[in-house]
Amino acid sequence: MYKKNYSDWHKLKTTINELVIVPHCYEREVWWASIGTNVGFEEDGKGLDFLRPILIVKKFSYRFVLGLPLSATNKDGQYYYQLLSSPRFKTALLSQVRAFDTKRFSDYMGRVSAEDMKEIKGRLSELIGS
Repeated sequence: MYKKNYSDWHKLKTTINELVIVPHCYEREVWWASIGTNVGFEEDGKGLDFLRPILIVKKFSYRFVLGLPLSATNKDGQYYYQLLSSPRFKTALLSQVRAFDTKRFSDYMGRVSAEDMKEIKGRLSELIGS
């Protein structure tokens, strides 16, 4: 069984929490974010900074957003959306939608198309409403 590195994540999370300057971000943007080591089947970040690309679905304030982790792997099924507009990231992980503080964001990666965003919001609405 894979042993997760919670100790290093907690050290980094403490550093992230103390940040004062946060990036300005907007809906449809993709950012690298330190999402950490999570429990069970929750999506984890990778590398020393526990990073994963996050698509901003809804901006609640300049510090708080609703986001979706992205994957470079094509995945099929009702809990995934294959991006049409991104050559680098293939799939939005709809079942992993969650809130993020923008302190977690480090580097801007780009934007998805308005068409992709409309489809993603519709699919999320179906998943949550059912």
